[in-house]
Order: sequence, then C-alpha cells, then structure tokens
Amino acid sequence: MGVKKIKILIAVFIAIFFLQSCNQETKYVEKTVKESYKISVPENMTELEGLSSEASFQYGNDSVSFYVLVIDETSDEFYAVFDEYELDEFYPRNLMGYSKMVVETMQENADIFNVGAFENLTINGIEAVQTHFYGIYNGLDIYYHLTTIESDSHFYQIMSWTPKGNMKLHKESMIKIAQSFKEI
Repeated sequence: MGVKKIKILIAVFIAIFFLQSCNQETKYVEKTVKESYKISVPENMTELEGLSSEASFQYGNDSVSFYVLVIDETSDEFYAVFDEYELDEFYPRNLMGYSKMVVETMQENADIFNVGAFENLTINGIEAVQTHFYGIYNGLDIYYHLTTIESDSHFYQIMSWTPKGNMKLHKESMIKIAQSFKEI
C-alpha cells in the first residue's frame, strides 16, 4: 500500500472518529448543594474553587473552557440591601428587578455588552428570568448565559460561560443546566 493510500485511510479514520465523538449525547449528573438545591451538569465537569467567593456551586471543564456557578442568597438578605440603598428608584421589587440589577452590577465591574432580552420562564415550577450577554475577560471574548430564579425564600443566579468561539458548542448545555435546577 502506498504512502498516499495510507494518508487517505488515516484521514478517513480521523473523520469517522471525529463525527462519532460529535454525535455522542452529553450525559449529565445531578449534584445536591447544601441540602438546598439540585442542579445537573455535564459529567465531564469537575468541582472547582476560585471562580467566585460568593458562589455555593462552582463546576467547570478547563479542557473545553466551559464553566458554571450558582450564587444563592436569601430573599431577606436581598431585600435588606434593596431597602438600605433605596433601590426602588432604579429597579422593580421583583425577580425582573433582581435580574437587571445583577446584569447592571456586572456591567459596572466588567466589560459586559450586547445584553440580550430578559425572558420570563418557569423552571420546575419556580419563576425564572433568562438572558445572555458578551464580555471581555483577560482579553478574551466570552459568552455568558444567566438565569435568575426566585423561590419563596431565596434568589439564585445560575451563570455559565465559555469563550465566544465555543458558544454554539455549549449553549444547549447552558440551557439544560439552568433548566435542571430544583430547590429541595
């Protein structure tokens, strides 16, 4: 067999392997956090530290640059801050106001732009708001997906992100992660 035929065979095997790996469905594993909530993430993600000092949940996969965190706070904590700083002038006193405040706070502290529409939805019987936006972090273009949730006693932020070039690869997983949220 000639060198040219061997190179063609190798190329065909690589293409078949690549197509098979692309067609594999992502498997998710459910994680329980502080006996407070459950959330599912792709099984190739591992627990991380240092993404946010405020996060109760931090998972990611460095090899594919895909990360997710959850920040939770009691409604009482949030409304105490809301009242202390008289935020009624700027935001409605509800989940949409909370969502907009989260994004605007990020815009003040980071290079965030192209914020998408805020979409109302329900996740496992709980009111939620979802949006996405782009940002620059350490010189990299980043795509962010944010879901905020209000239960009877807590507010939750589910934030996932990946480099902008990987957005199409991870966007479906970002949505599935947020939709898997369940308060215990």
